[in-house]
Amino acid sequence: MSQSRPGQSGRHKWPGSDAPQEDSDAELTAALQLVLARDPFLQAGHLCVQAQDRVVTLEGVVPNETLRELAEFDAWYVWGVEQVINQLTVRDYL
Repeated sequence: MSQSRPGQSGRHKWPGSDAPQEDSDAELTAALQLVLARDPFLQAGHLCVQAQDRVVTLEGVVPNETLRELAEFDAWYVWGVEQVINQLTVRDYL
């Protein structure tokens, strides 16, 4: 599943600066990893996150469709994400 959020940019202004600064892919990845790690319903160790040009790709394994969707919602929670590609597989943890 791939979705885009219109009108949002991964840009923010630093205090005292007129020019917006873009969040790097590494910053988006780190922020999303933190969000996933803090989600009590997900096991972040089973998930892999990549960001490129504000497009986040989720890979890994979750035990059911509800948690697959929850991980995608968590990705949208991170400011700067413009698209989420959810490639999570639903399968019981071994």
